[in-house]
Amino acid sequence: MPVKVWREVVKMQRSFLWGGLSIRKRICWVKWTDICKPKKEGGLGIRDLRLVNISLLAKWHWKLLVESDELWKVVVAKYGVGALGNVGLEGLNPRPISSVWWGEICRLDKGIGWFSQVAVKKLGNGNSIKFWKDVWVGEQCLAQRFSRLFGISVQQDEFIRNVGSWVNGEWRWGLSWRKNFFVWEQTLVQELLDLISNVAITDADDGWIWIPERVEGFLVKSLYVYLDRLLSPQNQRTSLENFAFNYIWKSGVPSKVSALVWQLFLDRLPTRDNLCHRGVIRSDDVFCPLCTMEVESSRHLFFALSVCCRDLVRCFEMVRSGYGASA
Repeated sequence: MPVKVWREVVKMQRSFLWGGLSIRKRICWVKWTDICKPKKEGGLGIRDLRLVNISLLAKWHWKLLVESDELWKVVVAKYGVGALGNVGLEGLNPRPISSVWWGEICRLDKGIGWFSQVAVKKLGNGNSIKFWKDVWVGEQCLAQRFSRLFGISVQQDEFIRNVGSWVNGEWRWGLSWRKNFFVWEQTLVQELLDLISNVAITDADDGWIWIPERVEGFLVKSLYVYLDRLLSPQNQRTSLENFAFNYIWKSGVPSKVSALVWQLFLDRLPTRDNLCHRGVIRSDDVFCPLCTMEVESSRHLFFALSVCCRDLVRCFEMVRSGYGASA
């Protein structure tokens, strides 16, 4: 989805949320990024179209990893062999004649590299996993974890099947180096051997594991939740706010009341204090019209009304009840 289209759609969503079908421009009291958060985190649970679009594109990237149908031969013929089974497509620069779809997939995690953190290799026979450059043991590739050893290895681009052999039914590693080790490098070598010594090499083909959902495999929902936590800012909430956000929308009150309480806890009600911050009214008009002594804020209206305000409200209720009795 082009950025311009995404922004226009979000603009329409935001206008409808705060103004309904009205053509008048209304104040958007809560940031859209906060609205897209789950309800238990203080949002409304509305899906962020940007993250949904990325998650759907990632589904195609995942298929390029795990599927080998005849259809993908068309992709290979147009974009090269590196298009299949490659977790990092950023290096495959889209050609000028490439489709928008392919360009978006290649730039899916540009600058962050999050896809390689959620799609990792599952070791089988080691025929398609590079010993140093692929993530197959631990949470990062061995070239990053043991950068010093990677620099002196003569097997930097070798697959796992070429970095060892079967001897009497037992797999033994055969690492080769271009120089002798210093004393402190021997400790790194031993650490590397201890890390890979318990890895089982089998006769099965290598596969892929989807980290957010290991059992069911790739799910758009699981990736959306992962990206929301990774890319969206996380706000710190008090214990009272966490309790309130968990139960606001579960109560039996009308939805308008729940929406009012939601805005109250976020301090996003159209009080005079908030209107002044947004430049709607002057700073001289922020005082409560009942007591004329304190700033009309959410806390003042709902939690800390002065004695004067309570007396005025009580007088108003008495006048109203008296008027109703006489009528």
